[in-house]
Amino acid sequence: MQEKNSNQVRKDLVKIEVKLIKSEIRFLKFMLKNARYQQNSMLQELIR
Repeated sequence: MQEKNSNQVRKDLVKIEVKLIKSEIRFLKFMLKNARYQQNSMLQELIR
């Protein structure tokens, strides 16, 4: 019984970790998009 519980806890922790990693990836993608947008804006200003 104890073995089953610790296995379940491990699975739950992995699920939580995966969710965290996915949300971190989403956040990083957003930051990257933002940085690209800012870089493009700065380039546009320099070109003018």
